[in-house]
Amino acid sequence: MEAQTKSAAQQSLDKIIQSLTAVDTAYASGNTAEAQSDFDTANNEWKSVSSKISARESREVQLLFDSIQTKLKSKAAPKEISKVVRGTVEELREDIGRELREKKG
Repeated sequence: MEAQTKSAAQQSLDKIIQSLTAVDTAYASGNTAEAQSDFDTANNEWKSVSSKISARESREVQLLFDSIQTKLKSKAAPKEISKVVRGTVEELREDIGRELREKKG
């Protein structure tokens, strides 16, 4: 992966994490519309990053995104949303962040 693409992917990853954190905050405060909007932002950014990483890692995170979406639509308890968001952010920071740093152009 060339340096410019790698940098753009890392910036997208940072935006995804910020948006997911905002999902958790908005949902916990009862603002489900804002939480959904923040999720949509994160999910759209994820689509740009997922093609730049391994299929296995991409599938793992996509399942987590699907879980967040399901919980938002079913109006799950804030604690459930928070748990999945935290797990997703951890996966993004650790595994996906590492994969982006290690990719060579």
